[in-house]
Amino acid sequence: MRYPYKWNSDAPTSQSWKSTNPVNPGSDKANVDLQNRDKCVEKIEAAPVDSQTRGTLFFALTLLGGLVYDPSFFEKLISEAMMQESPYYEIVLQRGVERGIQQGIQQGARETNIKNIVSVLTERFPQSDVQPVVHALESIQALDHLTELQGTICL
Repeated sequence: MRYPYKWNSDAPTSQSWKSTNPVNPGSDKANVDLQNRDKCVEKIEAAPVDSQTRGTLFFALTLLGGLVYDPSFFEKLISEAMMQESPYYEIVLQRGVERGIQQGIQQGARETNIKNIVSVLTERFPQSDVQPVVHALESIQALDHLTELQGTICL
């Protein structure tokens, strides 16, 4: 197996080094990359292992291959269903779900704080247009700042 990048101190430090192969779909390198990917998938499918190990192999191939190639390079050939048997896939999926839930809770709290602040302002200043304040509040991403503002305005 050949590696398109060597590890050295001059290596790029950002994600910009990632190959978006096939860079030139008709190029020899792109064709070799596609053939190697297809061979890896075929070997995993033919491996005499249980479905959990096979799922882990598919998951590892997409995860490690994603260090060099664009994720879509593998998505076309390796479906999510093929990786679902892997316990590692389940761990990553569960962490994603937990993060999504936490972000949803924070977003809901943020929206509630904004709604409460606008409600108090509308009640205190019935003749004023609070829309500019709403836009300013919506630009504040920090939940603790909005909570502090809500506490201050409710005094």
